[in-house]
Amino acid sequence: MTKGIFVTAVGTDVGKTYVSALLCKELKERGCAVNYWKPALSGASIPPRDDVFVKDRAVLNDENITVSYVFAEGVSPHLAAARSGVTMTLEKMRADLEIVKNSCDFAVAEGCGGIICPLSLGGEPLMLVNVMKMAAMELIIVTESGLGSINSAALTVSYGKNMGLSIKGMIMNRYDETNFMHCDNRRVIEALTGLPVLATVAPHGDRLQWSCRTPFPW
Repeated sequence: MTKGIFVTAVGTDVGKTYVSALLCKELKERGCAVNYWKPALSGASIPPRDDVFVKDRAVLNDENITVSYVFAEGVSPHLAAARSGVTMTLEKMRADLEIVKNSCDFAVAEGCGGIICPLSLGGEPLMLVNVMKMAAMELIIVTESGLGSINSAALTVSYGKNMGLSIKGMIMNRYDETNFMHCDNRRVIEALTGLPVLATVAPHGDRLQWSCRTPFPW
């Protein structure tokens, strides 16, 4: 059975695409056949595109990258889809993800926006959480490291748990191990959420720094 992880974040521009690329890169270096999937991508007209960034950073081939829906405008997926006259469906996403899973050892799925992201609000709403449940993968939550990261991490974890999602842990992006606030934020986030910080990523870092307690956890 194909293993996989679903990468989400506490908000937009926190670094989930960056972390997804580093995950794909490390998996490939470890000898895994890895595929990347994203249910919806907005802002395709604004370089670098998320899928292209992951492909280039992890040195993957085109067949290793799948995005179910691509929109040019850099707005929320539900708005981009409505303005493009497109209705996104969970059925298409499920079909795409099954193909992705069946052609690799490990699948890295990346969400869009933060964990609460609408994909369609017409008729029966389609939310990112519906996609996460369909994917049936554990979540990794990417969080910032600086001021405000405790609140955003705790709220995201609380929402995920309330929605019945399985959360593997967190990855703190732009983490400076010499910064006393970053170090304390890490300690407090773990204490408040009851979840581990699996790894950190230094500012502009090219590798995940895994916790000694949780070396590459798959």
